[in-house]
Amino acid sequence: MNSQDATQRFVDAVRRDANAGVDLDGAIDWQAVLGQLGDGPYAADLFNVLCDRVDDFPGAIGILSDLLAGLSDVAAAQETVGALCAIDPPQSLIPAFFETLRKLVHDRDKHYGARVAALRGALYLAQFKPSFLRRLEADLLDLDPHDDPQFLRHAAAVIGLVAAHKPDDEFLGLLRSLADIPEATDEAAYALGLIDLGAALGERDRDRAADRFASAKGWFERSADARAVRPDARLFISVIGILLSFATGEPPSSIRQHLPGLRESLFHQLSLILPHDGRPTDRSWIGQGAVEASHWAMVGLTLSNLADNMDRDAWLRPIIVIENELFLLLSASRTLFRRTSAGGFEATISPRIEMHFVVEKTKLSLLDQWLETKSCDRWGDEARRLRRGIESRLEALANRSPPDAADGASPLVAIETSEAVGESDKAAVRALMAEADRIFSVATSDPIANSILEDMLLRMRRNQDFETYGEAAALFATILRVTLRFVVNRDNAQEDPASRYLFDRTNAGPKESALHADYMNALRLSDLACVCVKEPQDVGGGRADVQFLHGRTTIVCECKRTFANEGNDRAAVRFGGQLTAYQLSSVTFSALLILDLFDRRGNSEHLRKRASVEFVMHEGTEYALAIFRLQGRRKSPSKLKV
Repeated sequence: MNSQDATQRFVDAVRRDANAGVDLDGAIDWQAVLGQLGDGPYAADLFNVLCDRVDDFPGAIGILSDLLAGLSDVAAAQETVGALCAIDPPQSLIPAFFETLRKLVHDRDKHYGARVAALRGALYLAQFKPSFLRRLEADLLDLDPHDDPQFLRHAAAVIGLVAAHKPDDEFLGLLRSLADIPEATDEAAYALGLIDLGAALGERDRDRAADRFASAKGWFERSADARAVRPDARLFISVIGILLSFATGEPPSSIRQHLPGLRESLFHQLSLILPHDGRPTDRSWIGQGAVEASHWAMVGLTLSNLADNMDRDAWLRPIIVIENELFLLLSASRTLFRRTSAGGFEATISPRIEMHFVVEKTKLSLLDQWLETKSCDRWGDEARRLRRGIESRLEALANRSPPDAADGASPLVAIETSEAVGESDKAAVRALMAEADRIFSVATSDPIANSILEDMLLRMRRNQDFETYGEAAALFATILRVTLRFVVNRDNAQEDPASRYLFDRTNAGPKESALHADYMNALRLSDLACVCVKEPQDVGGGRADVQFLHGRTTIVCECKRTFANEGNDRAAVRFGGQLTAYQLSSVTFSALLILDLFDRRGNSEHLRKRASVEFVMHEGTEYALAIFRLQGRRKSPSKLKV
């Protein structure tokens, strides 16, 4: 085969995504290949093919380096660097890749987007060798403040990652100077907020930790004010607001006011960047931001739940409160934030918890009974620390000498009245939360989804239990709204780590677990976060995928996949038996979420055909099933044909 034919055959194979069938013929003209594929929509595909087969042809290092060096198209650069950050590159390629990307970063003739992508790739590779990280740190410290402002904005985010990983005075000074550049303010301020947050976690002293948390909140507020779309910054504003409100003894109603903003911010933060399996977008500490954000959101939600429970005279389910809320929070530094010991977070929240048990002697007795069984398990250290704190307060109360007494005004009172958590700031945040809730709800932002939801609720009136039990009907209506919003969001998702399973066109297809995990992520960020349980045991003699528990009402939702070309009516017949079995002693309605893997040439039916209420008979009783089909085996819109 001559060179021209071999080259064209290789190019065609890459364009067909036929990695397994690519023939690395020795006659291939690699410069011609780079000319056709190296800086366009197939650049990342070419990169993956060559990396996979790097040992199969000579000159691989030079060809791959030329590919990276030639990137100027922003989309091609981002996709190619994304492919690099998703793998552990062969050790032989790392030095050449790193130096090539460093040169691309400094090439001001390139678009800033391509330079930013190169900077991200260089940061990823720098983690493989300490000397590379030092070289990259020197490059960052030598940044020209007169460089392209948009490049400086993204560079500030990278500097923040490096500084948060290993704080350094020079980097802190650089970030503060970048915060004064309008285009870079939001990223630099956000990075400084993360650094203060990390410092707060490391503090043992409660007052200094609270000051650090307040300082972090101030930086996040500056970041959010500098740019309209900063769900990450707004998430931390809400969480720290909950933390400081809890620490200063504010009532549960005040703490709950932070929750709408927290849930919406986390939903929009994670929906685009977190894969369905909950792992970071690359296998390094760079990709831990998404996971860390979800942990902080869980802390905020749990603090709110604990405040609610502490406000009650009695705990109906004390073991759940103590184990799933109280000790989850008191062990957060070690379990969620990956630190070796308790720190500023526990120091900030512990005084209110300890005083609660001092006042509520009945709950203290419950706690003591529980602690007797936990002295040797994973909660042992936290249990002993909490009991010592309570004992200290009981002794101090008898001696009229509170352990946190101060010469002047209480530090917590000072924090409560400080500018960081002042009433004007709270009012502004509350208004922002209300606006976010108004904008992003299905009923106001998507008229088609709203119409479908109305039709489903009208159909549900045929079900006697739905008409009779108002509490159950309200819960089910919320399940329909949240699930419909989940389907709408996934219908409009691009091919990214969070939605990759929807674009999986292999013969085996994605597993049901991918849909299940993605759906649970959405539920945990919704109004249903406190009432949904994943895979509960002993439901109708089996194990349901998701169970919703509220008051006396129990409703299940199953996640299934199908390769059949069938509508919702046939799906109701096919899966209805399992769903009705879960509801034999509860209301006669439930939900079914289906991953539709029938190949519609990469396209999908309209939402109206995929969301409906169907009815099935079981042993003389009619059951209502709310069915949602989420289309899989999709292609990006640019690859579709009518």
